[in-house]
Amino acid sequence: SVTLPCHYPSWSRKSNSMCWGKGACPKSKCNEELVHTDGTRMISRKSTKYALLGIVWRGNVSLTITNTNQGDSGVYCCRIEVPGWFNDIKKTVRLELRRAPTTPRPTTTSRPTTTPSVTTTITEKLLTTVMTTPESTTATPPQTLATTVLTTAVMTCPSTILSSSSPETTRFATPEIFTEGSAFTA
Repeated sequence: SVTLPCHYPSWSRKSNSMCWGKGACPKSKCNEELVHTDGTRMISRKSTKYALLGIVWRGNVSLTITNTNQGDSGVYCCRIEVPGWFNDIKKTVRLELRRAPTTPRPTTTSRPTTTPSVTTTITEKLLTTVMTTPESTTATPPQTLATTVLTTAVMTCPSTILSSSSPETTRFATPEIFTEGSAFTA
């Protein structure tokens, strides 16, 4: 998962609402609306994939996207709706997810007297770059955050086919691939 930052320190429960959308910030509302809040609670969300895990009424409306994949890359809009004409705060965030090269770890071979097996662990990194660009007239420079999502796959040859009693002539069966899951590191 990844969290796209969006904060508004002057948040008022009674007068602010907000939305997150995919794509550039339009003149009003959000394109491809992902989540919408009335200032205190979530009014709508496109999928359980998207969540506001911060304290909304304190102005933390950062968007958390779970189970990220390369299709989640792109531009996102955080719009904080402020009463009055043209007062909305718009923040554009660019999310870039890239698959890093696979890094094989050393192969471990164990040869117990019962059932020999070979285990190979391969770790893939999914690099995440988040760039925040405020659209207001402040002199705030863009911020770039980089994180890495690690995915580990384990290949195990669980059984052997023995053609003779000699260890030199042992053949390994077709490997099965098991995915252990993903871990998020900052």
